[in-house]
Amino acid sequence: MPIKKLLKNQKGIGLVEVIAAFSISVVVITALVSLALTTLRASLHSKLLLEGTKIATREIERVRALRDTSVSWLQFTDDIDSSDGDGANCTCAATPCVKKCTISVGPPLSVSTGELTEIIDNQAVTYSFYAIPDVNDAANIVRIYVAVSWTIGGQNKSTHVYTDLTNWQPK
Repeated sequence: MPIKKLLKNQKGIGLVEVIAAFSISVVVITALVSLALTTLRASLHSKLLLEGTKIATREIERVRALRDTSVSWLQFTDDIDSSDGDGANCTCAATPCVKKCTISVGPPLSVSTGELTEIIDNQAVTYSFYAIPDVNDAANIVRIYVAVSWTIGGQNKSTHVYTDLTNWQPK
C-alpha cells in the first residue's frame, strides 16, 4: 500500500498524540515538583534536627563546665536553684517542668532564666535547659534536660537531650 494513502486516512492523529503527550508531561512534571519539594523539606528537617542536637549537646557541656568550675557541688546546685533569690530558676521538683534557663557564654559562666534563639537556615531555633533532682539521691545527682524546638512547615518540631550530673568532687 502506498504511503500517501496511509497518511491520507490518518488525519487528526497528530492532535490526539500531542494532547496525550502533553497530559503525560503535566503528570510527570507535577510528580517531579512534588518530589523536589518533599525532598527539600525533609532535608531542612534533617539539618535542623542535627543542628538542634548540636545545640543541646553544647548546652549540656556548658552546664557541665559550670559544674566543673563551681567551687563546690553546693555552689553548682545553688547556681541552678531559685531558692536564694538570684533569679535563676532552673530546678524542677517534678516533670513536666516549665522553668527554663540558659548558660551565658561567659566567662564567667552564669545561669539566666528564659530561652535563647538562634537562626539556622532562616528558621528560629529556641533552646533552654532545666534541672531535675534525682528521686533517689537529690543531694548528689541532678538530671539536666535540654529542649530545642523549631517550627517548619507550620509544624512544631523538637529534640531533647539529657544527662545526669553527679557530685564527683571530693568533699
